[in-house]
Amino acid sequence: MLLKGLFFARLKFPDEIKREIIDFKKSQNLGNKVMVRSSFNGEDAKGFSAAGLYDSYLCRDDSNLLAKISQVWASKWNYEAYCSRKKHNINHDLIKPTVIIQDFVDADYRFTIYTNDPESNDNSKILIEMNSEKSPDKKPTDPYIIKYDKTAKNIEIESLERKGRKITLDENFNIIEPEPVNDPLIEDIDQWQPLLEKVCRAALEVEEEFGEAQDIEGGITLGEDRGIDNAKIYFWQARAQ
Repeated sequence: MLLKGLFFARLKFPDEIKREIIDFKKSQNLGNKVMVRSSFNGEDAKGFSAAGLYDSYLCRDDSNLLAKISQVWASKWNYEAYCSRKKHNINHDLIKPTVIIQDFVDADYRFTIYTNDPESNDNSKILIEMNSEKSPDKKPTDPYIIKYDKTAKNIEIESLERKGRKITLDENFNIIEPEPVNDPLIEDIDQWQPLLEKVCRAALEVEEEFGEAQDIEGGITLGEDRGIDNAKIYFWQARAQ
């Protein structure tokens, strides 16, 4: 199966297909940076998720766009994907590779939304895991754990999840608290609350459209001054939770 993947990844597009792809990209006013992502049938079937099994790439210009499309297409035969399908008795021939080209969003914050909080038995809350992509001090930040109560319609930051499991102890074996995160969301949650509520309302509209709880990936871009007045919300993927 690995040889099949190598074979498909090295296939050359006919010239007319190359022109069609490049012309279509230009006609859609896509920027130089695009995401080349898998969208295979059967990726998110009932009782089966293929998250992370197939490839996705950030493509910075047209010079390697076709190669990245081939690699995503060929990732049907990734070892992990092959083994996963075999484990779940999924016929390999029924999986048809589909490749999506999306405009790259240079987000200030990225998030994953679960429209039914997995930790809540009554499904009354939305769970958001969100982290800053562009912290003011240029350091990676820890993800926020945010809850939205569907009934009360209010937002609460429940915790700031620390990356990794390392802790630092002093000479008396007391835990040394890490430095506080320098990020405007935690510093001014009242200002952020309307924007986060808007994110949650949009997520519930997606849930209603598909008729079941959703796992949604997306991001937020801020204004040039990193203010939220002109913030934009993006959803770039949704799947059944």
